[in-house]
Amino acid sequence: MTEICLLFTAPFHLEYNGEELARGEGPLRAGNYYIVTTGTITVTDEAVFRRLGLGSGYLAPSFREKVRARDKRCVISGRQVRLAGYQNWETFQACYVYPLQFEQQWLDKGYSRWITIPPPNESDGTINSVQNGILLGKEIHLLFDSYKLSINPDDNFKIVCFTPDTLDYNVAGRHLDQALLEHPHRPVNPIDFPSSFNMLGGAGDSESGGGNAV
Repeated sequence: MTEICLLFTAPFHLEYNGEELARGEGPLRAGNYYIVTTGTITVTDEAVFRRLGLGSGYLAPSFREKVRARDKRCVISGRQVRLAGYQNWETFQACYVYPLQFEQQWLDKGYSRWITIPPPNESDGTINSVQNGILLGKEIHLLFDSYKLSINPDDNFKIVCFTPDTLDYNVAGRHLDQALLEHPHRPVNPIDFPSSFNMLGGAGDSESGGGNAV
């Protein structure tokens, strides 16, 4: 689990020995680096949870059904579910905003208080509310769960991409559809969650856990 996380309000880059480092997926070598940004940096020791993994929570069927019925498209790419009328959702998945395998943390932190639409079967738990879900295309879901792209609620829900393999999807700089944001069953605003989830999808690395596909 990540013990320290840096939160940025503006783009940044690293410098080493006076040279700007190109972004990459490899780990940094031990050394002293300068963080260069025009914004502010906040250091937090809040736990940052990883989404990918086997998961352990209960995936309520109603969660998938409610998210599908509300969104009918990948809310990041805008791709429509053309075969929804035939109940063909093969290339789409309902995705949890707050990872299902961390349901105990959800309960311990009292996040249920933001849920106004519990699942039809309340024993499924509020983490299975439609307000904790979004519909994504399968590949977009994988990128989301891998922290390769995210959604910034502080910038009009702008799609932010972090790695080159997201570029082919042409979603960088897009914003979530206004129809979703105005929907009465819209997801709970993630800025109500801890700093590690200030961007839908969070950031960082930790114990094995989460982004369940349903």
